[in-house]
Amino acid sequence: MGRRGRRSGKTSPAVALLVGLVLGFIVAYYTPGIGLKAKSEELEALRLKLAEKEAEVENLTAMATKLQSELEQTREKLRDLKQRLNVTVVPLPNREYFPLVKRFIEAANDTVYVAMYVMKYDVAERDDPVNMLLDALVDAERRGLDVRVLVDDPTKRSYADTIEFLKNHSIPVRLDRSSGITTHVKLVIIDGKYVFLGSHNWTESALTRNNEYSILVISRYYAQKAMLYFKGLWNNGRPV
Repeated sequence: MGRRGRRSGKTSPAVALLVGLVLGFIVAYYTPGIGLKAKSEELEALRLKLAEKEAEVENLTAMATKLQSELEQTREKLRDLKQRLNVTVVPLPNREYFPLVKRFIEAANDTVYVAMYVMKYDVAERDDPVNMLLDALVDAERRGLDVRVLVDDPTKRSYADTIEFLKNHSIPVRLDRSSGITTHVKLVIIDGKYVFLGSHNWTESALTRNNEYSILVISRYYAQKAMLYFKGLWNNGRPV
């Protein structure tokens, strides 16, 4: 009996082999699956992180684009401010107006636009200061400059010789858009940079006797605004 008990406690080689094969199969079958699952989870985590980073990059790109736009707007404002500040104003009281506006018209290179409430040409007095200014306009037109003159109805009614003089010398001249509207400006714009404005009409009394006050503004920024104003009057003006 004792011998049989000891024999029954031993494992058969065939059984041991079978158990080993089963265990090996189990290990071979399940272990790779566990590894693939772990790798899959790791890849999913990496994919989520990549998506987060891509979203961050997209947000940063949008912020950079916005900042670039704001920077350009700031630069444009600085350029505009620089143009506004780049201005010189020369006071022209009384008799100081005539010689300077005449000299600037004579030196003009491109455009001379004049909007004047009253402009009086004197056929009997050639050395009248207004005649000298009109002669300077004629010379500018002959040099190929764009010369335009806009006057109000009092000039047409009282000083028709002025309009005839301008037309006879090929200078375009117009009235403002309606006889019911008074265009009381005294404005001369030269070369899109120099603006004479103030109280001086182009009459002998204004240029030689009256108390008058005008200024010369040297600024492309403000000259362009004055030109827009003049062209608005001109485009709506009446032919004469």
